[in-house]
Amino acid sequence: MSERKFTPGPWIQDGVMIRAKTPLTSIATVLDVAWPCGNVPCDHKANARLIAAAPELLEFAEEWLCMQGNDENYMTAKARAAIAKATGESK
Repeated sequence: MSERKFTPGPWIQDGVMIRAKTPLTSIATVLDVAWPCGNVPCDHKANARLIAAAPELLEFAEEWLCMQGNDENYMTAKARAAIAKATGESK
């Protein structure tokens, strides 16, 4: 596993802002505008909640994958792909 280059979690959602546990460490701000995303209105706070959960979701996927051992199936392939995308190791 390569060295992580992202700010360690937990991340905290505050409205449309995501920050690290350290109060002055800003991670991201979700664009909060009045136009819809595609054909449906965006819930920018929901997007921010999902982003804030990213470190815990990655940790869960990695731990779950370790528990699966060498059992390669659809779910382990999905977990590997998600982990690769999150860590920048996907092609």
